[in-house]
Amino acid sequence: MLAPAPGWGVTATWADLGCGTGTFTLALAELLGAGSTIHAIDRDAEALASVPATHRDVRILTRQADIEALQLSAASLDGVLLANSLHYVRAQSTLIASITGALIDRSGSCIIVEYDTERPVPRWVPYPVSRRKASTLLRDAGLSDLRRLAERPSAYGRGPLYSLWGRRSMSSGDRDRRSETRFSLATRCAGNLPSAADAS
Repeated sequence: MLAPAPGWGVTATWADLGCGTGTFTLALAELLGAGSTIHAIDRDAEALASVPATHRDVRILTRQADIEALQLSAASLDGVLLANSLHYVRAQSTLIASITGALIDRSGSCIIVEYDTERPVPRWVPYPVSRRKASTLLRDAGLSDLRRLAERPSAYGRGPLYSLWGRRSMSSGDRDRRSETRFSLATRCAGNLPSAADAS
């Protein structure tokens, strides 16, 4: 379901919110570059115990937390994955807005994997997220360049399973500010860079 998308193959920091036992966490790890980090977050400690610490040279850090109450640090992530977890969230727009604020340089990615249905299924899919609804959620949060990555029939008969990717592109002002910040940091730190021995 995580078909090719911009940003795959590079070293990056992602979060898998509502990761469960890590099925999609491992799929994501296979697409990221070596040295990447995935924060695998779920409220089920037993499920988290099944998630390995590394996969394909990607570090996986697990954390037990309720994604609806999660406080995401601003500009801390290159991407966020919500795979079969958003349909458990009542305040979906609030969560997506929080995710947008956590994306680095406001140009990171968000991927939603869900059932393309608008029909609730008590306990299993209480707050369904059709592809149309997911598109609206991402656009309303300021994400653009939406792409359907993949779609396949659901084994549970709840509508096809789809994956939707979105990114918040930087404005020219954002790019200028990022360049100015990097130049300033480089200038200030030029004489204080650690040696290889310091980093070991």
